[in-house]
Amino acid sequence: MEIANVISELEKFDGKYKREQVTFAIEHQEEITPHLMNILENVLKDPSKFIKNENYFGHIYAFMLLGYFRETKAHELLIKLFNLPCDIIEDLYGEIALGELKGALYQTCGGSVEQIKKLALNKNVSDSTRSSATSALVYAVADGIVTREEILDFTSSLFKGDETNLPSNFWSFVACDICDLCPDDRAYEVIISAYADGLIEDGVVGLEEFEESIKKGPESCLSEVRNEKNHQLSENFHERMVWWACFEENAL
Repeated sequence: MEIANVISELEKFDGKYKREQVTFAIEHQEEITPHLMNILENVLKDPSKFIKNENYFGHIYAFMLLGYFRETKAHELLIKLFNLPCDIIEDLYGEIALGELKGALYQTCGGSVEQIKKLALNKNVSDSTRSSATSALVYAVADGIVTREEILDFTSSLFKGDETNLPSNFWSFVACDICDLCPDDRAYEVIISAYADGLIEDGVVGLEEFEESIKKGPESCLSEVRNEKNHQLSENFHERMVWWACFEENAL
């Protein structure tokens, strides 16, 4: 099987999950990585070209595979890509970004979370992209890349009320991240104030969930995060994609 043919197949959406080509890509990671990087570089240069082609899927496989490969060279490229205006990201990735971006950002960061923090702070990108960035930081804490205290301080600083425009679930999703980490006293005070200011939707995360998190303690909470991360970022790549509703084998 030639790499050029594999890339060509991955780029075409025909309703079928390209298991054979994905297996080849995984088995030939070093050789195929530059080609996957090239796909995302081309999308970044002219996203409208790929948005117009509704049957193009290469940027989806490239996004997923580079994350799976933990390709650190792709990290800055992903950051630049998801700094594009939210309507462009919506057209390119839709719900896939919401479900998979945190994993891709974390897997490619190579132990440095500074670019992820900057993405979380960027008011010009979508709230879902920013909340995916803060969730990636939670994964980093779970694996000991950064301290819980550092990320609690960072996420707690995002409740001034001017980070985005109401109505928005941005603060609610960041609150979920704080809850997952088990808030310390300072973070909990911030959360209490954020509820009072109407920033957090009780239907997304309730105050009782924070109380339960505190009862569990940091170690128990981080253990749950690790379990969720290991499930989300399964070593079986096929299991991560094959169930997507867009593929014919999942059609009713």
